[in-house]
Amino acid sequence: MAKKDSDQLENELKFEIIRDTREQQGWFFKDFLQKDQSLIEEKLNQGDYALKGLENYCIIERKKSVDEVINNFCNKNEHERITKEIEKLIKSTMNVYFVLSFTVDDLRRGSRYSRVPPNFILSSILELEMKYNVRFIFAGKSDEYIAYRILSKVWSYYVKKESRW
Repeated sequence: MAKKDSDQLENELKFEIIRDTREQQGWFFKDFLQKDQSLIEEKLNQGDYALKGLENYCIIERKKSVDEVINNFCNKNEHERITKEIEKLIKSTMNVYFVLSFTVDDLRRGSRYSRVPPNFILSSILELEMKYNVRFIFAGKSDEYIAYRILSKVWSYYVKKESRW
């Protein structure tokens, strides 16, 4: 998709958050959406959340728990699958965020279902950030709010061309 200028984008788009139809127990953003904003459910080729028409600008992948991250990044087969998914994502999307619904302290406590050391998990996350230039955000209970703020900033930066700096 060719990048469009902000006037074209603003005329063609409205603020619609896409929630992937496969996302289970996800966010609805009901406490954050403004009157001219909406949430729709559609199948996304990649990720769990995006802005309609701006899928090439930002994708959010939600990770619910330490156990999900251990399974995705520390299990050999899953690690290979997720690495290929990240490689595909970064080729088509400018900004990739993993919003983690747990804190660093939760990670440090580890998992009662796995013996994977917390330091190994954190090292895996840091390595993925460095290697692929993706962002992992330990959001805890603020996960939905942070995801909304990311999408709002993408909208204001790429569509409205508003910048703080």
